Amino acid sequence: MSEQDPAVVELTDQAGRTFQFRYVTAMEVAGKTYVVLSELEPQNEQMEDELLFLRVEKTADGVDEYVVPDDPQEVEDVFEKYVAYSLKMAMQSVDDESCDGCHDGCHGHTLH
Repeated sequence: MSEQDPAVVELTDQAGRTFQFRYVTAMEVAGKTYVVLSELEPQNEQMEDELLFLRVEKTADGVDEYVVPDDPQEVEDVFEKYVAYSLKMAMQSVDDESCDGCHDGCHGHTLH
């Protein structure tokens, strides 16, 4: 991560080009650790942010290395866990923000 902003991750490709991403979260799926990154500056203003799912592996020197999964099922599993995480965070945010003026029967505005 960048020393200036710990939420910024700089990645260098095989050609030596450096790209900056925003750190979103880390998660464990099937015993492996993954990081989720989003583009710091989207390539196209009309498009939504693109997410990058990377598996964290240790090099022989003990340094974290981010690897792009090449197995479509692995990518799908990580994506599904991220979607579930995002929905949970969104619901918690709604619960935290929307209970002003509720009556005794408030159930936290969750779906039943």
